[in-house]
Amino acid sequence: MKKLLIVFFTLSLMQNISYSQSGKPYRILGNWLGDWKGSVIMSYPGGNSQTIPIELKISETDSSRVWKWEIISGTGESKEVISYILSEIDFQSGLFMLEKDSSAQIDIYCFDFNTFYNTYSENGVLITSQYKLQNNKIYLEINTFDMNSAKNIPQNGSYSGLIYSYPLKVIRKSELSKE
Repeated sequence: MKKLLIVFFTLSLMQNISYSQSGKPYRILGNWLGDWKGSVIMSYPGGNSQTIPIELKISETDSSRVWKWEIISGTGESKEVISYILSEIDFQSGLFMLEKDSSAQIDIYCFDFNTFYNTYSENGVLITSQYKLQNNKIYLEINTFDMNSAKNIPQNGSYSGLIYSYPLKVIRKSELSKE
């Protein structure tokens, strides 16, 4: 019975630990976990901008290599909460998946354990995001583009590929600190 408890305890501790190529263990997302708060500056073409509060909550779940990833922005009636489940898909390539509402699955890539990148489209909007953990802060940038107003750029010369240009809708930048 004592050996069984030791094995169970050891396995539970290793739940979110992976091993580097050198064989040394490290905790996945260890420094990312917590409640992060700040303000997001939303800049629009033409120079208008707006600042709203934002939170990012990242926490472990009962499942191995699965985390809660929640974004809360705004206040009062304009408050928006977007909840995701973040899952490790392929550790070697840095591929994770954000799952929204148990249906929408969005690839997100982690590089050097300090930056997540992704690009996806939703309802005619192209969205790119970057979350960078540096000096105990998360620097967030999310850019959105209008896919419905895309311009096909004609090419001159020998290039025959198709190029589309997407008008910028908004740039969101934020610096988040751990609470």
